[in-house]
Amino acid sequence: MTGTIVSRNSSRSQETDGDWSFDIQVDSSLQGTFPQIMHAEIVPQDSLTPPALGAHVRLVGPWVIDNQAFNSSPDEIHPVWSVGGAACTTCPVANPPGAPGAPTVTPHNGGVNLSWAAPTNDGGSPITGYVVTYSPARVSDGHTESVRPGTTTTTTIEGFANGTSYSFTVSALNGAGRGLAGLPAFGTPFTVPTAPSSVRATAANAGAQVTWTPPSSNGGQAISAYTITASPGGAKINVGPAATQSGFSGLTNGTTYTFRVSASNAVGQGPQSTASNPVTPTGALATCPCTVFDPSSTPATVDSGDGGAVTLGAAFTSDTGGYVTGIRFYKASTNTGTHVGTLWSVTGTALASATFTGESASGWQQVSFGNPVPITAGTTYVASYFAPVGHYSPHHRRRWHHDTCRNCRAL
Repeated sequence: MTGTIVSRNSSRSQETDGDWSFDIQVDSSLQGTFPQIMHAEIVPQDSLTPPALGAHVRLVGPWVIDNQAFNSSPDEIHPVWSVGGAACTTCPVANPPGAPGAPTVTPHNGGVNLSWAAPTNDGGSPITGYVVTYSPARVSDGHTESVRPGTTTTTTIEGFANGTSYSFTVSALNGAGRGLAGLPAFGTPFTVPTAPSSVRATAANAGAQVTWTPPSSNGGQAISAYTITASPGGAKINVGPAATQSGFSGLTNGTTYTFRVSASNAVGQGPQSTASNPVTPTGALATCPCTVFDPSSTPATVDSGDGGAVTLGAAFTSDTGGYVTGIRFYKASTNTGTHVGTLWSVTGTALASATFTGESASGWQQVSFGNPVPITAGTTYVASYFAPVGHYSPHHRRRWHHDTCRNCRAL
């Protein structure tokens, strides 16, 4: 670094630590690399005396940046040795160092570990530190660079956002300034997923159906599996990453259970959810499939004569837990168009829906849901279908009716 001495002490005795102290106005051509004014000291172990005020000098490192510097400025340097003169004709010429190797990035929770190879060319002046540059900015403080004094070629940097991909480059420092950055490398900090939410359970015979909402964060890595744990007993089952519901078999009828769900990714298993609602598996299913309506029967009135679009529904309950696999309705030849069957909770939440295909001209029509829907004993549900041109077949002369279905599984 070259510049002009603009202030200095007159002897070592003026400093309590015996240092020579002076300020250098850095040459304009170097002010993009160094600050305009740099404060420097020469320690007692160095027998050199700085030139007079106004002399043009070159300081040749190694030196260290003093982070507890004069006037709290990071622009103070302490040359370990120096050479200078008014013309500086005998000073050795140093250049900024070459580029370090691309760093190896090892991400972890909220940060990364970095290592890199030192430059093969130190520019004629020993390496004094490294600057790690990253993009985007660190979320903890908005910084885009971290300075690491010394010759160590490893570091750990924290404060990054999990799940965000960052680029990293490294440049080296010596007495002549900062060298070019090496090639970039990339890494994405990550951790385990957060807990799933809204875990609900529905009792079945010697089992239960468990549903959940995926975690709000996958921790920066794709979810690989879910684990469902039953209590009491601690029995566990694992299901795939796309699942948001699963049956849980092998439970004891008459015992009340709750369930917790956790998600896993490449890092490991995340925390468990809060416990589901309690459910008590009961009863054995009758031979099924079974149905509310006898498929061999024919309604007394096949065509209502009502030509308006209408949704027909049947409310029902089951005396044991089980599953609804589909919807059935009786079709008059005049009941044309696309029909859609839906299973509802008694509060009006659609639990499953399916479009009838391959219908015959008349008679009983049936469609199966993509997945069986668990139902709870003693709970009211509604099975419906949509008739776009009316001409439905009424049951008990009304559009809505209620039946009690013993051990029923399909409608």
